[in-house]
Amino acid sequence: MRNFLCGLVIIVPTFLLGGLSGTYVIGDQGGADYSTFTQAASALQSQGVSGPVTFNVISGTYNEYFTLNSISGSSATNTVTFQKYAGSTGDVTLSNTNANSSYNYIIRLNNPDYVTFKNITFDRSGASSYGSIIRFDTGTSYITIDSCVFKGVETTSSSTNYRIIYSYNSSQYNGVKIKNSTFTNGGGYAIYLHGSSSSSYPSTGLEITNNTFTNTTS
Repeated sequence: MRNFLCGLVIIVPTFLLGGLSGTYVIGDQGGADYSTFTQAASALQSQGVSGPVTFNVISGTYNEYFTLNSISGSSATNTVTFQKYAGSTGDVTLSNTNANSSYNYIIRLNNPDYVTFKNITFDRSGASSYGSIIRFDTGTSYITIDSCVFKGVETTSSSTNYRIIYSYNSSQYNGVKIKNSTFTNGGGYAIYLHGSSSSSYPSTGLEITNNTFTNTTS
C-alpha cells in the first residue's frame, strides 16, 4: 500500500487600491473619510490619484505635522486641494508646537506637484525656538496657497528658524502661487524661497500677490 500526501494550495487574492479621485472629508466626526491630515497624506502616498481630488476639512484644530511626498498621477488636471469645508462653521486650524529642529514645519512638501491649500489657518504662535510653517523641499512645484492665515512666533529675532514659508534644499521651484493670505509675526522672514546657485534662481511662474504682512518682513 502506498501513502499519498495531498497538499492544500491556498490562493490569497490580491487587492489593488485604485488612485484617489473625487471629494473626501477630513475631520474627527462620524462619516469623515480621514480623521487627520496625516491620514489623508498617507493615502495620497500609497494610492496616488486617478482624477482631481478635494479634501474638505471640517472646522476644528488639528495638532499635527506631516509630509506630502510625490503624488503618483497628479497633474495640471489631476490636482489635489485641501480646503475648509464650506458647510462648516469656525476655522480649520493646523497647529504644531514641537520644539524639535527636525520637525520645524507644519507641512513639509517633499516633491509633490499641483497641490492647493485654501481657507486654512496655520498657527505656530505657541512654539518657542522654532516657528516655521510650510517647508519646500527639492522638486516641489505648482503649489497654490490661497486665502490662508499664517500665525508665526512673535519675536524680534531674525533667525531663519522662524521663517513662515521657506525652501529647505535651495532648489528651483516652478508655478508657486501665494495669494490673498495674511502673515502675522515670524521674525525676519515671512516668505523665504531661494535657489542654491545662479542656475537654479530663475524659477518660473512664482506669484506672491494680495497678501498682508504684520510684524514680519515679506
